[in-house]
Amino acid sequence: MDYIFDLISQPFSTIPHHFDTSGVERYVAKGSPYHIAIHEVDVEDNADSYVDMHEHDFDEINIILGESLVYEFCIDLQKTIVQSPKVFVIPKNVKHSQKVLRGKGTFICVYMKKKE
Repeated sequence: MDYIFDLISQPFSTIPHHFDTSGVERYVAKGSPYHIAIHEVDVEDNADSYVDMHEHDFDEINIILGESLVYEFCIDLQKTIVQSPKVFVIPKNVKHSQKVLRGKGTFICVYMKKKE
């Protein structure tokens, strides 16, 4: 089993419910048994939304790093604005989406389920 993985660029549009957007570059851990994605973000003001409301059967952990990165999360139709640094845990079977409002930093997404 490998323990160290290369990051490769991969468009958001390769994931259901997600769309490509400017100002956010997505990288994934190639060959990892888990979904680990790192988003490098540089958005001046209100990026286009890059994910529709959706849910899944596993928990998701989001880590927002940087000095000025601001996201809007929508969890079960409730909007919450968060500014880095933050950790945001989305329980399984909870509808959610997010969008970048502004800032520069790193958004890390980990699905707590092994890939099939």
